[in-house]
Amino acid sequence: MLRAFLLASALSLAALSNPSPVLAFDMTNQADVFDASRLSPEEIRFVQSMLAFNGEYDGMIDGKWGPASQRGLQSFMKHMGLKGDPLLTIVMIRVAEHQQRFAADSWERVHFGGFDISFLAPDAIEQINVTPPGLAFSTQAYPLIYGLDHGLWSQLGGTHEGLLEKAFPGTKTYTVRKPNLKITAVTTRLDRIKADAAPTEVVAYLRSDRHNGSWTTLFVMTGGESRGLISMVAGSVVPGRGEPIGLPPGGELDTFIREATQTGLFGTFDEDGNIAPPPGAQAADKPAPAEPVRPAPAAASACRSWRDRVTLTGTIRKQSFPGAPNYESIAAGDEEEIATILTLDEPLCLMESPGEEMEPAMAGIREMQVVMPLPASTGPVSVTGTPFYRYTGHHHTEVLLDNQ
Repeated sequence: MLRAFLLASALSLAALSNPSPVLAFDMTNQADVFDASRLSPEEIRFVQSMLAFNGEYDGMIDGKWGPASQRGLQSFMKHMGLKGDPLLTIVMIRVAEHQQRFAADSWERVHFGGFDISFLAPDAIEQINVTPPGLAFSTQAYPLIYGLDHGLWSQLGGTHEGLLEKAFPGTKTYTVRKPNLKITAVTTRLDRIKADAAPTEVVAYLRSDRHNGSWTTLFVMTGGESRGLISMVAGSVVPGRGEPIGLPPGGELDTFIREATQTGLFGTFDEDGNIAPPPGAQAADKPAPAEPVRPAPAAASACRSWRDRVTLTGTIRKQSFPGAPNYESIAAGDEEEIATILTLDEPLCLMESPGEEMEPAMAGIREMQVVMPLPASTGPVSVTGTPFYRYTGHHHTEVLLDNQ
C-alpha cells in the first residue's frame, strides 16, 4: 500500500482543510448556471482535477478559476452533448462521480518528504526497483508509472534532451526551460524508451525543479489512451508541500451533493461508476439525454475510416487560444495561438480502427481544427485531409484534419 511504502521513504501527507461555505448552493438553484466564483480554492482545485482527468484541462491545479478552466468546463460539457452554459446540476453530477473515484482509489496530493515535492497519486501501488535514493512505483488501478530522483535526470526517463529525442516522429512535444524549472512532455512508443519493450504508444512527462538549492526530477508515464491521467498528475505537481486536492466536507459542493442525494435528484451510480443525468437538468427545449457518452455510429457503411483522405465542406473561422508555456492565459504571459477551425455543414462519422486506441468510433463530429492555416470564410469552403485524434495542448478540437 502507498502509505506503508512511502512512510518508510520519509513520506508526509498534507492535511485537509475544511472551509465554511459563504454562500451555499442549495436545491432551489439547481437549474442555475455553474458559478465557480462561489467556490473555495480547494473546491476549485477539485473541479480542475476532474476536468484534467477527463482530458479537458492542461493547466495547473492551483485553485484559481481562469479562462483555461472555464474553457475546459465548456469543452467538457460540449463533449457530453450539452450546449450552452454549464448548468449547476450537470457539473455537480460529474463532481460527484469524480469524488467517488477519488474515494475508491484514495487519490490525494502526497508530499514526498525525501524529495520535498508534492503531486497526486492513488493509494494502491507496486514498488519498482531503482537505485537508492531514487523512488519508483506503478499504480494498481491505473496505467501509471512514477519515478523520483535527485538531480536533473531520471532512472526511468533519462535526461530532458534524451527524452525529447525519443518523441515519436510527427508528434508535438512540450518543453519548458527556465533557470529553476525544466519540463519535457512527449508522445512516444515504449520500445523507444526501453529497447526490449512492446511498441505501445505512451505519453511521458519529465519535470525537474530546483528547490532549496538542489534539483528533484519527477518522471510520469501512462498509455496513449490515458492522457488525462498525465494532465491531472502534472497539473498537481508543486515543490514543497502542496495544498490538498479533494472535496472538502461541509463546503459548497459537498453540501449540494448531499442535499441532491437526499432528495433523489442524482439517482444511483451504475456499474461503471456513472450517475445518470437527472430529469430537467437541461434546458426545457432540449430533453436530457441518458448517460452522456460519445454517440456511436449507426452503421459502419455511413462512416469513414481514420485513414481515409476526406473532403469536407463548411465554414472557416480563426480562434485565439493560449499557448506555451502554460496553455492557460494569454494575459498571464502565455503565447497566443491562432487556430483554424472548420465548422462542418454535415457531421462526420468515423469507424473504429481495430487495435488503434487513438482511432475510436466517433459520430456527430461538427468542428475540426485544420492543421495548415486557411483564411476565414463567410461562405462554404471545401477542405481535403486526413482526420486524427488530438494528442497535445496545441490541439483545440477532439478530432483534427491534417490538410498538408
